Amino acid sequence: MRAPIRLALAAAAASALQIPLQQPLQVPGTLSGGAAADAPLVESEALEDRVSIENLQKRAEALYEIAKLSVDEYNHPTRVIGSRGHLGTINYIKSTLDSLGGYYNVSHQIFPAVTGNVYEAKLVIGSEVPEFTTMSLTPATKNKEPVHGDLVLVSGNGCKASDYPDTVTGNIVLVRRGECSVGQKSELAGEHGAVVAVVVNSEEGEIHGTLGTPSPNHVATFGLSGATGEVLIKKLENGEALDVIAYIDADVDIIKTMNIVAQTTHGDPDNCVMLGGHSDSVAEGPGINDDGSGSLSVLEVAVQLSQYKVNNCVRFGWWSGEEEGLLGSNYYVDSLSAEENVKIRLFMDYDMMASPNFAYQVYNATDDACPAGSEKLRNLYTGWYEKQGLNHSFIPFDGRSDYDGFIRNGIPAGGIATGAEGLCDDLHNLNATAWEVNTRLIAHSVATFARSFEGFPERTKGVQVQAEGYAKTARYRADTGLPPNWGVRHSNSKNLPYYFNSVDKVSRWEPPQGTDTDRLKHYMAANHSAGSRPGAVPGVPEGKIRAAHLLVKHRDSRRPSSWRESEITRSKDDAMDIIRAHEQKIKSGGISLGDLAPTESDCSSARKRGDLGYFGRGDMQKEFEDAAFALKPGELSAVIETASGLHLIERLE
Repeated sequence: MRAPIRLALAAAAASALQIPLQQPLQVPGTLSGGAAADAPLVESEALEDRVSIENLQKRAEALYEIAKLSVDEYNHPTRVIGSRGHLGTINYIKSTLDSLGGYYNVSHQIFPAVTGNVYEAKLVIGSEVPEFTTMSLTPATKNKEPVHGDLVLVSGNGCKASDYPDTVTGNIVLVRRGECSVGQKSELAGEHGAVVAVVVNSEEGEIHGTLGTPSPNHVATFGLSGATGEVLIKKLENGEALDVIAYIDADVDIIKTMNIVAQTTHGDPDNCVMLGGHSDSVAEGPGINDDGSGSLSVLEVAVQLSQYKVNNCVRFGWWSGEEEGLLGSNYYVDSLSAEENVKIRLFMDYDMMASPNFAYQVYNATDDACPAGSEKLRNLYTGWYEKQGLNHSFIPFDGRSDYDGFIRNGIPAGGIATGAEGLCDDLHNLNATAWEVNTRLIAHSVATFARSFEGFPERTKGVQVQAEGYAKTARYRADTGLPPNWGVRHSNSKNLPYYFNSVDKVSRWEPPQGTDTDRLKHYMAANHSAGSRPGAVPGVPEGKIRAAHLLVKHRDSRRPSSWRESEITRSKDDAMDIIRAHEQKIKSGGISLGDLAPTESDCSSARKRGDLGYFGRGDMQKEFEDAAFALKPGELSAVIETASGLHLIERLE
């Protein structure tokens, strides 16, 4: 029996945080009332030396236990907004900060967000059980029960009322992708009496999308690949009758989630250095690297800073809803008055500090494109890496993380990262070396500006104009052809572009109504990596492939536990017998890997039928990626052994 936990819309923070508080790590004796009268002034090397990988790893272990609070609802650990795991994360951060003896003023900022969860779905068309997806934010079928009806093909792309014949009422509509959003198609289907909508992709592969802002007329909405859907369309066009049984058990809620903000109780309040990371994960996993590593690095630096005085105030932020479209950080910045805006001298973003196949990456922020001071912050990072004898590389500063709202509002910003989250984002998806090095750099950045902003550009009201250059370079700020307030963003979890309304905070995979599709096509060809190379498949990032896998762990695996079992005791030989049996079933045609993974895989990707999304060289464990890249689309690997366990890999794209 699932028991979804949601923050009540009108609840205050104290009543919202109802699950038991997680105990923070033992922290050093803090300074009375946060006054820090007898404490030394913070110094970079001293604060760096207080960083301990042992403390970071203990925090990661605590965070994984917190993510497991969501297993009853999601069937695997996760810290997605609205889950027990995310509430536990908020509790953990807050209780740790509250234990520091008043060194920080800790506040919360509650804001609304739309969230959804599909628990179970089935689709039978005629005598076939096709591969399908469900649209994000889809409602359930009526009464969360199976519904029956005829499959009815709508005219055109299903974007006009006239596309829907009278025979739609009480039946299931089949509608092509394109011209308008999936949400509009679902809404029009519901308005005309359909009980389910099935959207056919315009390409051969499967379709992913969101219905966007909930509407009372939305109906349960499935997606079919172009290859599957076109067969059905031809049958219907030839007069063949097809009956459908469809079922979705899902919830869609407007919930309240929250940001946590902590500011030192001393230091110049008109000159603040600010830094942050996001507290949530994707629904598919616990997010121990993305962004457990960054948010825990920020928390550990906050704990260690409590032993020092600062000249300038230091403000820490833990943002909610980053994975849903940078919701928390944008909400925070948008709520700042002009007077409060200029008190933030700079913002530093820390997302994914411990990727397993890491590179030391610095956002390439320049003063030509960003508010003045962003380049100086960039140079602080590169200078520190060079002093340590570490190679680093620049990555685009293109609006894909929580720095975006700050830059767009004229606040200098920058940050560091280590690359993608990789395979199965749990405790063994962390590189200790990268994590410790980057947390020391975070400490250095905090100490530097907490002492002095000497040589750093002053902030004044009206500096929003300084962000115009950035607005021209960010992917979603060019001449997109989209309606007002809409822009192109990038999904970290799916590695694909999507469309976001900065006013309504709505995101969708399909272009919104009113889009100039020709202009958008030219923009995407020029700016989206997949479309900018000859012969590229739209939506497929250059140099990346997409694969699914089934993982069987054993007692010698790097972490012998999973969402299925808290302690795995079987031997490697037993695990091999199990996965060989799975391999035989798949190769005999008795079942697909995608059908086996949800119940048999020890990876949190089981929830997505084993689908890992797109990844490139260096994103996965070497044995895994070598095997995956050697496959052709549709091929199944032999059993592959990595430190995580034993895998079967299917190349999808």
